[in-house]
Amino acid sequence: MINLLVAIQAEARPIINHFGLNGRPPVAGFHRYGNPQINLVVTGVGPVAMAGGVMLLGLDPAATSAAWVNVGIAGHAHLPIGTPLIASKITDQHSGLRWYPPQVLTADLTTSELITVATPALEYPAQGAVDMESSGFYPTACRFATGELVQCLKVVSDNRDSPSSLLNKAVIGELVGGLLAPLEQLMDRLQAPLAETSLAVADAADMQPFLDHWRLSQTQQQLLSRLLHDYRLLAGHLPTVSDYQRHRRSSVLLAALEADLMTLRLNQSSTD
Repeated sequence: MINLLVAIQAEARPIINHFGLNGRPPVAGFHRYGNPQINLVVTGVGPVAMAGGVMLLGLDPAATSAAWVNVGIAGHAHLPIGTPLIASKITDQHSGLRWYPPQVLTADLTTSELITVATPALEYPAQGAVDMESSGFYPTACRFATGELVQCLKVVSDNRDSPSSLLNKAVIGELVGGLLAPLEQLMDRLQAPLAETSLAVADAADMQPFLDHWRLSQTQQQLLSRLLHDYRLLAGHLPTVSDYQRHRRSSVLLAALEADLMTLRLNQSSTD
């Protein structure tokens, strides 16, 4: 599973068309699209909006065990319009906080620092690109995946010779359309580390007390294994059968475990 997050609909449209994504019911004002392999959320502009979209997906059990990619436009002082970039460093201009995404495509794409700004850039730093979302995306997505599985892929949309004031929906759509081949390459490259992460499941001994108490299908057992693994990772211990024995149906048990896991994730987010 790949979770793609973009700020605006103009960035989303080429991706939707290319991958044949279907519209899904919006949640909390976020427009959502997807197919069995891809989730796409349009978050709105700015790091706070982007972080909210990440949390929406991260707390959705159907979107777990995923790689995360923020796709969008960025300004750069001198690189040509249309140049694809992958973030090697992310800096929040307001707080000064920095993050360093592990590199998975360094031999294939230009790498660049991304500096997240609060308003569209009128001036460009001597080095690095500017955007408005990456500092909200990266640390939030890292709550739900390892850093290697969280990447920012951008396309240069404006520079000193062609300022952001010249951008419109059609131009942005065309620029992101040119980013589709690098995006596919990045998605393919993320499959190997994603497969390794997907192997992180609970031991058979951890599952047995639940299997002794409830009859679960093979698919339900796979979900239980992932839930128990994530629960122990967040809580430091496994849940006990006695905590859930009031639930007679296996589907209700799994729903209760998912709800408790969501609470654990929310509590971790509020204390980090």
